[in-house]
Amino acid sequence: MKPTKEMLDAFANALQLSIKTKIIEIVPTTDDEILISFDKKPSDDPNLFKFLSVFDGGWSDNSRTYKISNTSQADWPALKLFLQVTRMNDGNISKWIETNEAALKIAAKMGIQPDQKNPKNVQHVARIVFQKVKKEGITLRKLAAMTGLTQSALCNFKAGGDIKISNLVKIANALKLKLKITE
Repeated sequence: MKPTKEMLDAFANALQLSIKTKIIEIVPTTDDEILISFDKKPSDDPNLFKFLSVFDGGWSDNSRTYKISNTSQADWPALKLFLQVTRMNDGNISKWIETNEAALKIAAKMGIQPDQKNPKNVQHVARIVFQKVKKEGITLRKLAAMTGLTQSALCNFKAGGDIKISNLVKIANALKLKLKITE
């Protein structure tokens, strides 16, 4: 969606709170580009560079303006919320992406992935399982046949609903995943 002035203002405020470099202005130039101008050439602002990795774009000749392309593809409200919640702190990002799909997509573009070895909740376990399902090209119908579970039960689990341990064991065995319970 094309960002409105209100969306861009909210995004700019959230971004400014997350980075060191001062934002001078954010201006849409065409239907699908935005220029972010800074007060100086950013040099030591890891959060800024981390965040800009989310977008297609590049620096202008003066290295004080960053042009973001394909802005209509961005989820501006989700980006603003991501910045507000995380303030680009890796620990906060890691915690939030475990339960928030939009945050997971933003963080993935930055190269930040959830801790796959120690899932924290049912949604995290479901995400791991269904990433494997997708990677293996297994349909829900085939997974149901492999496990003896109904497609409805699998859909509920995929959506983050509770699942019996015995059913999770069936899924793990069918996908050759290991379950580990630690103290």
